[in-house]
Amino acid sequence: MTDIRERVYRKDYREPDFWVRHVEMQFDLDLDATVVTARFHVSPNETVPLEARRLALDGEDIELLSVAVNGERLGANAYVLDKGRLLLPDV
Repeated sequence: MTDIRERVYRKDYREPDFWVRHVEMQFDLDLDATVVTARFHVSPNETVPLEARRLALDGEDIELLSVAVNGERLGANAYVLDKGRLLLPDV
């Protein structure tokens, strides 16, 4: 996840598909690398139609190690990693 994405302007803002209710982060620090485990508790934005919802997480200079939803590890075909954005279309 290292690509620079397009600029987003306030005029283009829309409510998110999901609301982030709580975030838990664990940092394992080492001289050579830092591993961050992040757990997000989200709920759907009910104003967005179910078929249009997708969870999108942005990041920079990140090496993605794994993705899990509700404790189930996802295969690479269950998400899209593109231009610094992790997309989960079927959350």
